[in-house]
Amino acid sequence: MREKMRANLGTPETKQSEVFHIKHDRGGIVDIEFLVQYLMLAWSGEHPELTQWSDNIRQLEELGRAGVLEVEDTEKLTEAYITLRSTIHRRALQNLNSQVEAGAFSDERCYIKAMWQKVMIGA
Repeated sequence: MREKMRANLGTPETKQSEVFHIKHDRGGIVDIEFLVQYLMLAWSGEHPELTQWSDNIRQLEELGRAGVLEVEDTEKLTEAYITLRSTIHRRALQNLNSQVEAGAFSDERCYIKAMWQKVMIGA
């Protein structure tokens, strides 16, 4: 499902060297949201306390408290999520889209991609 979303909503491969779509491209907001929702579904049977919140930030905190993810990872994902969301909101107030230069947020994107690999691919 995530790959289909990337293909339909993300930056085309021919433009990825020019532009990063903060929400839909690899290493963006939707990757964090998918990670969180996957972990919530996978672990809520074992840790029912995970289901008490509906927002990503508190869900990440609970995933750390439950030991599903390392607390350091939940903190870094939360920081990246807030940074990216804040940028989208700020750009929306300026009547700008959610696309920025290709090199923007390289540290955050690299970390999100690494977490995707670790959690979703298992590598």
